[in-house]
Amino acid sequence: MTKLRLNKMEAARRQIEAAIRMTFAGADPTATHSVAAAARGIIADLAEEKQIESYLCFTDWIAPGHESEFWNAMNHSANFLKHADRDPVEILKLDEEETDFVILFAAKWYRDLSGESNRVLSVFILWFSIKHPGVLGDAAKAALQSAGFLDQMEQAIKHASVLSRENLLLLGQKMLEMAEAR
Repeated sequence: MTKLRLNKMEAARRQIEAAIRMTFAGADPTATHSVAAAARGIIADLAEEKQIESYLCFTDWIAPGHESEFWNAMNHSANFLKHADRDPVEILKLDEEETDFVILFAAKWYRDLSGESNRVLSVFILWFSIKHPGVLGDAAKAALQSAGFLDQMEQAIKHASVLSRENLLLLGQKMLEMAEAR
């Protein structure tokens, strides 16, 4: 029997990549969310410990004295899936979009912590940007422009805006396959 030896960063990277693959494959949303939330939890703890700016800026949005309330809301779905003893008869309304955001935060903070440019995480961030064009900041647009990809990105956004979630997931799957074939 093979035993894995991995640190928290490696465990989180594997979970994020698995959640991305599960998302694009249309896997069970509950399982996907559980994996993504576990990764985000590890990464958030490490980002807080290492004082990663993107994490700290995110937590700066929380009003003093409301940190617990904010994190309870942020972790509601993950806690529901993890703690059966809290509200054993509660019904969860899990939105797949919530999982997309959990993966996005985990991927962003992982990249900032590791300094690693990971293809799987990069594909997800690009896919998310196509799906949610409003998240592209000026720095991202400038980078796309300097790389000569801004026009292609704008075309992808235009065409993706009419796609169903199912077709957007297929697009993500194809993007991932192309990136991994390189």
